[in-house]
Amino acid sequence: MKQYDLVQMGVDYYPEHWDESMWESDIRLMKETGVKVVRVAEFAWSRLEIAEGNYQFGWLDRALDLFHKYELQVVIGTPTATPPRWLTTKFTDVLPVFAKRTFTRGFADTAAIIVRLCANTETVLLSVLRSIIVNIQLLLAGRRIMNSAC
Repeated sequence: MKQYDLVQMGVDYYPEHWDESMWESDIRLMKETGVKVVRVAEFAWSRLEIAEGNYQFGWLDRALDLFHKYELQVVIGTPTATPPRWLTTKFTDVLPVFAKRTFTRGFADTAAIIVRLCANTETVLLSVLRSIIVNIQLLLAGRRIMNSAC
């Protein structure tokens, strides 16, 4: 087997941005076109934790079930690149601070910035750690048993 035979086609897919009625046809097309791996959730913090401590995993569970149905592998990203509005409102120190000591909340101010966190603040570190701990606890509690096809 040649080394490039191990290369797999993958895509990013954001089910939280699409009507749920579209998911299955999108995923079926991924399968039909040779996609093997799908990366999800790295920008979904606001959909996963809609208010502080209020976690909503149902939509992600349904999406993962569809990926499993079509035998696509899934990489679940750590959803910390775009913090939810409740976090940036309650803890403004998580927002990026620029040279003139100004910060931004939206795309209009800094269209080129993807990551919307100032990563060197205690609030960000504690929020990210809490999110990771919750996800690990859910996995250990058997909330989602990862199948080899997912």
